[in-house]
Amino acid sequence: MLLLPAASAPALDGSVVDLYTGRGIANAQLTLYFPDSDEPLTDATTDANGSYRFPDIAAGDYRLHVRAETYFPTNVTVSVGPDGTASRDVTLRPIPAPGAALGESPIAMLSLVLLILAAVLLGGLFARIQRGQMLQNVVRLRIYEHIRANPGNHYRSILSTLGLAMGVLSYHLNTLERGGYITSRQDGTYRRFYPMGTKTEVALFLSDIQKRIVLALRQNVGITQGKLAASVGISRPLTHYHLRVLRDAGLVRFERRGRETECYLVEDGPSLA
Repeated sequence: MLLLPAASAPALDGSVVDLYTGRGIANAQLTLYFPDSDEPLTDATTDANGSYRFPDIAAGDYRLHVRAETYFPTNVTVSVGPDGTASRDVTLRPIPAPGAALGESPIAMLSLVLLILAAVLLGGLFARIQRGQMLQNVVRLRIYEHIRANPGNHYRSILSTLGLAMGVLSYHLNTLERGGYITSRQDGTYRRFYPMGTKTEVALFLSDIQKRIVLALRQNVGITQGKLAASVGISRPLTHYHLRVLRDAGLVRFERRGRETECYLVEDGPSLA
């Protein structure tokens, strides 16, 4: 279940700094996601001192993707409590300039290519060895057996049934999917998991928030996103996220009117369960 922002919603802030100098990085781009989703919730940009802030977000666990020009991007997990502001500083490692470490000679560049090739080959061998040992992890085996017994179960249900931490479950689900043991499919706001090779036929279910959005769209044809957020009583980033989910499911369409985006239900869209 998604947590809605309270009257005074928590916020997330911090700084993005250079790993070696400790100085703040200006104009770094930050994107906030739920741990089990690739749909962005909201974005932020650091100021001249490298500081950022996400105001008025719901309490819970998030994945924060951070990137900046001439730096390696990174992902960090953050937890925002219901009682105040959470802070998380992020360090980025600079990308070395071409030839800075090995020089510009052909021999040095050839050595670099050979090292990269060896790393790729060894990485593939290591991955095959690791796959054979993947189910030796007790927690991972427990998750896999649960999915085999309950094909189509979604992330929140697995989390509640097995009583695992969000980060632990997300890590092992991603590992099982990369290893070819399970597959997943987005079903509205849910991601459902199946043993590899299972036919994935799912119905479309709406969360409580999405039901409220659909009802508001029926009552206010062509309402803008800002007015829709006020009508439903949730933040604009959360409204934008769920509208994108409903659009991808074929339930909602957008029309641009000047600087405003109007929202409409698709009359011949899929039936709802």
